[in-house]
Amino acid sequence: MKLRLSLTLLVLIVLVACGSPQPAAPATAPAAAPTTAPQVNPTSVPPAQPQPATVPPTNTIAPAATQPAPTQPPAAPTNTVAPQPTATATPATVRPRPTATSAGPLTAAIYVANCRSAPTTDKPGRVIIQISVETTGGNGKYSYTYQNQNYPTKFIDIVGEKGTRSIGEVLVTSGDQQIKKEFDISPADLTCP
Repeated sequence: MKLRLSLTLLVLIVLVACGSPQPAAPATAPAAAPTTAPQVNPTSVPPAQPQPATVPPTNTIAPAATQPAPTQPPAAPTNTVAPQPTATATPATVRPRPTATSAGPLTAAIYVANCRSAPTTDKPGRVIIQISVETTGGNGKYSYTYQNQNYPTKFIDIVGEKGTRSIGEVLVTSGDQQIKKEFDISPADLTCP
């Protein structure tokens, strides 16, 4: 807060200093050639002084002394957008979307990706095994089904028990192709914490 106040005061001082009228610099006249003044001889009679003429008063206001306008910084440039030519809308040619073609027969392999303990009161040895279904072939877009539940990714969580085998089957679909892939995970394959 003190820094902000100090910076504000500093900016105000600079603005006031920049805005105050500056003394005009004396114009430098070209140097004249040195001349010698005429010699004046002293006289005993003072020269006659002319009497000032009296000017009748008028009802006009004398012009006020003009003060130079305070110096202000130039206005900040503004971003202006140049007018853009308008384009006439032409109907775009709609290209049909390419359909995925088969990249060969559908194949899949299943690996254990992760394992974690998830004990409950009735099942103290419960574990969650995450499998990864690595798929090739088909049209490149895959959907996975395990125990009548669809999975959007290749990772599927399977509930198991420590010390027992986990056996099941995953249905992989790609376009008009389907394949059922069985898995058999032995307790020796698991390293659940």
